[in-house]
Amino acid sequence: AYMSADNRDLLRSSGTTVWLDVPVGILSTRLARKNHRPLLLDSSGTTLQGEALQERVTELLEARRPAYAEADVHFVWTAGKSPQAMTDALVTQLRAQGSV
Repeated sequence: AYMSADNRDLLRSSGTTVWLDVPVGILSTRLARKNHRPLLLDSSGTTLQGEALQERVTELLEARRPAYAEADVHFVWTAGKSPQAMTDALVTQLRAQGSV
């Protein structure tokens, strides 16, 4: 996992690391459909939903933000843009930084 300093070092030595910074609302919507994320389960083993899920995702992101900030590239997801448009923008940013 990226939270491990050793893993971050290994990833950076192998290539460019990217922090894909996605808004909590978008992440929560996507994660609400998953049932294999242990950190997002309630006491009965069911994936958190709604406000409880958003609060938990926010907590996790805040705790992880310092590690994510070590990525070579910080790319902010723009709500309302298509996945293809965001991919194109990321590739453009990576090219501008000489990463591809």
